[in-house]
Amino acid sequence: MCVLNRVKKQDCCGCGACVNICPKQSLELKEDKEGFLQVKLAQNNCIQCGICEKACPVINSPEEKEREITAFAVKNTNQTQRLQSSSGGVFTALAHKTLEEGGIVCAARFDKDFSIIHDFCQTKEELPQYMGSKYVQSDLRDCFKKIKDYLNNNTKLLFVGTPCQVMALKLYLRKEYENLIAIEIVCHGVSSPLAWRKYLSDVCKRKNITLDDIKHISFRNKEKSWRVFNLKIEGKTNTILKENLYDNPFLRGFLRNLFLRQSCHHCPAKNFKSNADLSLADYWGIDRFHPEMDDNKGVSAVLCYNDKITLDKNEIKQRNNEMILEIKSTNLENILANNSALLHSVAPHKDREQFFEALQTQDITPLLNKYVGEPKAEKLKRKTRFILSDIKSMIIKKGGF
Repeated sequence: MCVLNRVKKQDCCGCGACVNICPKQSLELKEDKEGFLQVKLAQNNCIQCGICEKACPVINSPEEKEREITAFAVKNTNQTQRLQSSSGGVFTALAHKTLEEGGIVCAARFDKDFSIIHDFCQTKEELPQYMGSKYVQSDLRDCFKKIKDYLNNNTKLLFVGTPCQVMALKLYLRKEYENLIAIEIVCHGVSSPLAWRKYLSDVCKRKNITLDDIKHISFRNKEKSWRVFNLKIEGKTNTILKENLYDNPFLRGFLRNLFLRQSCHHCPAKNFKSNADLSLADYWGIDRFHPEMDDNKGVSAVLCYNDKITLDKNEIKQRNNEMILEIKSTNLENILANNSALLHSVAPHKDREQFFEALQTQDITPLLNKYVGEPKAEKLKRKTRFILSDIKSMIIKKGGF
């Protein structure tokens, strides 16, 4: 049997494990009309060996099972690194440690056209490219093959991806490697690369620039607030765009599930099924559970499932007598209370199909305003709340309350 005979298009998560593992190179990934990579038959030489099925996270999704979980609230004490990160900067600290030990980091970065790819980081100088969330599905290309080669050569490797990508990697490898640390980023869902390309093209058109004029893009810019973050596009000499999650149409579309991959609405890797060694998420609710750690610059929720990573003073917290991570034990229930994405898939937007149909021929920004636009009255109320909140914060800082 072949994976194409068993997995429906709407269930495929586009990980490419089947493509990487096929001994005859019978399969390939091709972009569909929504912009997502889908498995196709590359050449008609399939020998029905069934190996591709064994690597598929959709076919091999395990039953829900209890895992021994240790939970922490963690933040990087290096303020620059934490501000460049989406939450508490834990990935950066772990990546630094891996690189210092002669290992390699495999994670998502922008390519030259600002599409998202998984690639290999081998130096600290390259690491900033891999920091921060990318709210678009990444192309893993042939990373699984290369990861296996590195692991078989006894190279320590840190892999970071979505739960389905971690699950696919573990199935592809078919055995545990002590020199692999697989980290899942708790995932709301992945956006359409087509929607992202069209949005970025629209920004360039409106600002009268080209992609070459863009220096850096951050989906989670936290200069003002971790909770109300911005999508920021920086040029070589100026800021091209900076809009918060309420005002930016692409972020609104992402957060309201308008253009997520279909499989994200019934993810096979939710509820601790991915077989990750570690989960990283934003610690929403930190102001209630551990207010002493909250400065609105980001705190990570970290879930450990084995002893490959030990968050203790000797392993990570101390390096050259300098504190790297501030770590506090916490309750799993506190994290789950505000991170439902750990357990459950999000529901699709009711107009998802209409949006993608219209996207074939229409500009994206008017479509986003049509399907996920904010009414003027609601926008005014929200901005009023923000202004009152800022005034209250200023008064508190001056000792008025």
